[in-house]
Amino acid sequence: MNTSQKFRGDNRLLLGIILGVITFWLVAQSLVNLVVPLQSSYNSDIGTINIAVSLSALFSGLFIVGAGDIADKIGRV
Repeated sequence: MNTSQKFRGDNRLLLGIILGVITFWLVAQSLVNLVVPLQSSYNSDIGTINIAVSLSALFSGLFIVGAGDIADKIGRV
């Protein structure tokens, strides 16, 4: 019994992609603005804090790409 329906796309997928990118951008931008307070809180040099911010942005992006790959393999779209 195969009762699958043809997928009728709408703008929800596009909206989800846009909201995901905006969320990532806002988190990365807020970390950039917090470099100086992080430096004074942890008593470290600016290079270490910059590396930490860059690595957090890199891993956030990798998780987004990985989640998208899983969604492509499992999802209907």
